[in-house]
Amino acid sequence: MICAVEGDIFFDRLYWASRGGYPECLDFITHSWFRLDGGNAPKSSLAGARVNVLTTKVDRFRALSEQTDLLNAIREADGRVNLSWGSNTIIQVAAGYADAAIEFAKCFATYDVLPGLYIGLKTGLTILDLSGEPLTTHLDIDTIFAAFRRDARHPQRTPFVATKDPALAQQIIRLLKK
Repeated sequence: MICAVEGDIFFDRLYWASRGGYPECLDFITHSWFRLDGGNAPKSSLAGARVNVLTTKVDRFRALSEQTDLLNAIREADGRVNLSWGSNTIIQVAAGYADAAIEFAKCFATYDVLPGLYIGLKTGLTILDLSGEPLTTHLDIDTIFAAFRRDARHPQRTPFVATKDPALAQQIIRLLKK
């Protein structure tokens, strides 16, 4: 990948990053333009954190509700679970609006997560798979589309944890493994 653009229709924002430029955002409501840097005070623990999850489907909500150790850690110091969507789940961490983004249940279709993955990595986020290995945008495109052609309803899926602080990413992965 050499660039990615992602729109947020709910917040009227446009995010982008390119190989040679800075990750940026244009907010059409406030008419402001800013660089994405993950915020000025990234959390290193879940206590008081704002954690983005995609819970639009009942099965994803149930999977999250069963993660009691994770939810208890977020609840400390009045943390929050934010409903988010698509690649914006990660991009909101890159913009500093959330401290973490997680997807561990159904996971995102790989091609749906790519814009957020690229923009998040360009902002310096730690984005890991559930075994703790870094995710990259270096993907086998033929494999991704072969899976889609075999069954468009069950494409290759990517679980992830995205944070500004690597210690927070590791804490989330440890709690998800229980």
